[in-house]
Amino acid sequence: MIEPLAFATTAVCALLALACLVFAARYDFARVLPFLAGIEVAMVVQTIAIVIARLGGHQPRESGENWAYVATSLVVLPLVAPLARRSRWWAAVILAAALAVEAIVVIRLQTTWRA
Repeated sequence: MIEPLAFATTAVCALLALACLVFAARYDFARVLPFLAGIEVAMVVQTIAIVIARLGGHQPRESGENWAYVATSLVVLPLVAPLARRSRWWAAVILAAALAVEAIVVIRLQTTWRA
């Protein structure tokens, strides 16, 4: 697991979630999309790093839970993206919730990785 990338991903998710809530009335998916793509790329890179580390012998104590967090981190944003494409205030709220979930999942992923 790449710790600085995990920290950056968590921070960007939290800040973007806050921005979505603050600017919900003027929400535009096109402005948010590059950030979402960057977060998803970061999660793919984390997944590759985790697979390589596990092939190299690192085994977290809670292996199943760790894999569940890896899978969740990869699917949260793509599952919410179709709803978030709408230009409505509720789409911003749904996306903010998904970004908060993504940040929490990354934190839990780090926790299970270190154990």
